[in-house]
Amino acid sequence: MVCITQVATELVWFGSRTSLCHMTLEDPVLEIGPTVVQPTDVVRDLGVLLDSELTMKRHVNKTVSTCFCHLRRLRQLRRHVDRDTLKRLVCAFIFSRLEYVLYGLPHLTISPLLQRVQNTSHGSHLVHQHAIMSVRQ
Repeated sequence: MVCITQVATELVWFGSRTSLCHMTLEDPVLEIGPTVVQPTDVVRDLGVLLDSELTMKRHVNKTVSTCFCHLRRLRQLRRHVDRDTLKRLVCAFIFSRLEYVLYGLPHLTISPLLQRVQNTSHGSHLVHQHAIMSVRQ
């Protein structure tokens, strides 16, 4: 027996913008027993936000927002921790997220936002120049 909870179940139809426009409002509904699952534009799977056109823009924007939030917090810690600890925190909170986003993604229109995060982490003097890793490796 399959147990589906409407809270944990998400449905998204993937396709090009043109093919998604041809779908009617009744087409995308999924009925499993008494449960009706309505489609959404974005679903989360393994921490990745997948949109219906697979552009990854929502995921990149969320990652950039999270990184800048962490950078603001790390900036407050500058006076309280040594430089080596700060380098490790930047690598843990910022670069790990950037690498996770870039893993397997094309570098088309999303890389300027991610590059801005990297430049900000360097430009804010949070870390020494040698601690900056190249995100595009």
